[in-house]
Amino acid sequence: SAKLFREHFDHPGDKDLVVIHTTVSGIKNGRKARIVYTMLAKYDAKNRLTAMMQTTAFPASIVAQMLADSLAQPAPQVPHESLSERELQTLIKDAVQKASA
Repeated sequence: SAKLFREHFDHPGDKDLVVIHTTVSGIKNGRKARIVYTMLAKYDAKNRLTAMMQTTAFPASIVAQMLADSLAQPAPQVPHESLSERELQTLIKDAVQKASA
C-alpha cells in the first residue's frame, strides 16, 4: 500500500486544497431553519502546512488533548454506512437539536 500511495498520491511540491460545503436544514424553535457552512483550506507555504493537515490532524489533536484533559467525553461511534435511513435521520435530528440547545 505504501508503494501505491507513493506512485499515485505522493507528489512533492504539490499544494493541496480542501473544500467542505455542508447544508443542514430542520426545525429550530418551532420554525424552519437552514444553515450553510463552507470552509476552504489552502496550502500554507509560509509554515509548510498542507490543507489536509489543517483540516484533519489539527482537529484530531485538539480532540485528543480535550479527552486527555477531561474537557470532553468520548461517545460511542457507529459507522453511518451500517445505519438504516431512518436511524441516520434520527441521529441527524438529535444532533441538530443538541447543537441548537
